[in-house]
Amino acid sequence: MRPMRDLVRLAKAGDLRQVREMLARANPREVATLGTEALHAACSEGHQEIVKMLCAAKTKLNAKDQNGLTPLHVAAFRGDDAVVQILCKAKADVHAVDEEGWTPLYVVASFSGQVDVARSLLRAKSDVKFKTANGTSVVAAAQQKGFGDLLQLLKSESKAS
Repeated sequence: MRPMRDLVRLAKAGDLRQVREMLARANPREVATLGTEALHAACSEGHQEIVKMLCAAKTKLNAKDQNGLTPLHVAAFRGDDAVVQILCKAKADVHAVDEEGWTPLYVVASFSGQVDVARSLLRAKSDVKFKTANGTSVVAAAQQKGFGDLLQLLKSESKAS
């Protein structure tokens, strides 16, 4: 029998069978604590089925890691639309801010530039008019990075809202 602390390592490795077995025998308190770390790990590697399983196991979707990142921030940073959609469907908070004061949509505009990820976040009601504490908007971040297609989408959404 594997100790519950192995859940994080197994989630990161994408070991669906063993993660399923561990969740089946875990007590809810362990899942709430270690499941959150495992969810971050699974999101960082793009393991969609494990992300779904951990969401269904009632892990804390909006818990922050040591950098203030939620699992949704991690998926947005990776530009992983499939994982972003899973988390949004599970009702992850699209308005959560990390230690820098950035939302997942702002992370997309600053790093991945993935239009499909931005679309998914916008469908989940992410704020296209969000600004950081220093006043930089999501649109300005995309413009600074030269993400033309993303910039077009954000400007269009900004006018519509």
